[in-house]
Amino acid sequence: MVDPHDYTNDVYQSLDKEAILKALRLLTEKQREVVVLYFWYDLSQQEIADKLRVDKSSVRDRLASALNKLRGAGL
Repeated sequence: MVDPHDYTNDVYQSLDKEAILKALRLLTEKQREVVVLYFWYDLSQQEIADKLRVDKSSVRDRLASALNKLRGAGL
C-alpha cells in the first residue's frame, strides 16, 4: 500500500518555492488568504468562511478570482 505522505513529500520537494511565493504575490491579500487556507491547510470553503467570518459565497468568489488571476499569468 502506498503511503500518501510519501507522495506529498515528493511533490513538495519538487515544487519551486520561489515560484510559489511569486505567484502568491500576484494575489490580493484576501485572495491569498483563501488560497492558502484552501490548498495548504485543506480547509473547506465553509470552514474558511467561518474562520474569516464571511459568507461562503465570498470565499468561493475570492478563490475563483484568485485561480483565474493565476491562470491568466500562465501559472
